[in-house]
Amino acid sequence: QEGFRKFFAPEKLSIKCEKCFCESATQTREVTKLPRALLLHFKRFIVDVSPDWSNITYRKNLSPVDFDESIMLNDENGLAGYFAEDVSFPAKRESPLGFLQQEAMNEDRYFCLRSIVNHIGSSASCGHYTADARRETNRERQWIRFNDSVVTRIADEEALSAEAKKTAYMVLYELG
Repeated sequence: QEGFRKFFAPEKLSIKCEKCFCESATQTREVTKLPRALLLHFKRFIVDVSPDWSNITYRKNLSPVDFDESIMLNDENGLAGYFAEDVSFPAKRESPLGFLQQEAMNEDRYFCLRSIVNHIGSSASCGHYTADARRETNRERQWIRFNDSVVTRIADEEALSAEAKKTAYMVLYELG
């Protein structure tokens, strides 16, 4: 939630307007159209530049990032507080009758966590990437870990552990 607040926070800009000669403006952001898939990229790598630009180094931010299994849409603590008044929702998946239905704002909709890309390593210059993906079969939810050519099932607790929150590089949510 803190990440959403920071991303959508109004930002004061120093500019020169050619029409009114104003020297500052406030930039705001809002969601005008919701995607079916929401990919969040955590900026894990920090660039350090010397004052004279002669030396550029990279380091990894090892702080845990708190992400939930779902993001509610109609909850003011979720994304709803950042919607434009005329936000549009994607059409529902095809119904059994064979037609698409437009999504209503007041339905209890949410984004559900589907996968996590992890960067395992202590620095930006070395490390290894793995991916954990949630799969649903026969109404049962399973997490699968993809680690190069090794594919294994893992427990929910492992996919969503405190360690996973330190190594998560990207998370993918799907509109539920």
